Amino acid sequence: MLNLILFGPPGCGKGTQSARIANRYKLVHLSTGELFREEFRKGTQLGKDVIHFMKNGLLIPDPVVLKKLYRVASQYAHVPGLVFDGFPRTLNQAVVLDKMLDKKGIPISIVFCMVVDEEELINRMLNRGEDSGRLDDNEEIIHKRMDVYRNHTRLLKDYYGNQQKISYISGMAPVKVVSERIAQVVEYFLKTKEILTRAGLTHG
Repeated sequence: MLNLILFGPPGCGKGTQSARIANRYKLVHLSTGELFREEFRKGTQLGKDVIHFMKNGLLIPDPVVLKKLYRVASQYAHVPGLVFDGFPRTLNQAVVLDKMLDKKGIPISIVFCMVVDEEELINRMLNRGEDSGRLDDNEEIIHKRMDVYRNHTRLLKDYYGNQQKISYISGMAPVKVVSERIAQVVEYFLKTKEILTRAGLTHG
């Protein structure tokens, strides 16, 4: 089973790349952000409970995220693999995810860390907010989300780095180029069970 994580700061392109790599390798794309936005669109109690956090660029509490993700992931016990997009976002979430997958004998294979200049990230999210109407894509919330990433999600670099599972990918290149670099790392892993750590850091 091929289980992948794509993480990085807001606006780095992890959602786009997660969808592309999931489609390429017939994996299930699990986006926690999209799962909770869908709950909000449906008007469920869960959606109402978490919208405050999402609108204000805050992390949804770990117990809520973990419960939702466990329920959804449990439906896909016999698929070729999973792509976790936007999860984990905290060290605790990463530890719990490892325990859950190790218990089933299907550990994380590769963790892709998307690298993008901060100015580019902010411009992307502002433009995305104009097109999509996402509540968390305005300048004030964007800066809060960046702070949350620095204080929480960035800790995952050390956690997965110690496991020797991280591959750094530049998100500054065109979408198709980034996708090919991610696929290069995946193909190498499938053949050798080893990870190319910096194969995708070239910007152009």
